[in-house]
Amino acid sequence: MGIGPADFVQARRRLEEKVGEKLTSLEEAASLVRDGDHVAIGGCFFSRTPLALLREVLRRGPKGLTLSRNLTCFEGEWFMIAGASDTVVTSWIGIGHPWGLSRPVRELVEGGRVRVEE
Repeated sequence: MGIGPADFVQARRRLEEKVGEKLTSLEEAASLVRDGDHVAIGGCFFSRTPLALLREVLRRGPKGLTLSRNLTCFEGEWFMIAGASDTVVTSWIGIGHPWGLSRPVRELVEGGRVRVEE
């Protein structure tokens, strides 16, 4: 027996009643990130990266964040250089093959100030 479209509509309504309004300001969304949190970033490299949100999180000056992303680019560097992230979990970190690993990332990781998990 299959599930009809009305069942999905009802399920969505129940979820919305439980969760409430999901649209919010950058400031309010960024305020949900606390020191020591694990933050996962969507998108891939330059595509669909929530840069305005990430900048707002950094503006608040968090510490001890673990940052996860499938392919990490300059946003990972922002978090490391700002001292916001002490751990990055990713399968790739860098802006591209021709340029290799950035000097700040290399210095932070080799110096033991940031841990990178692959």
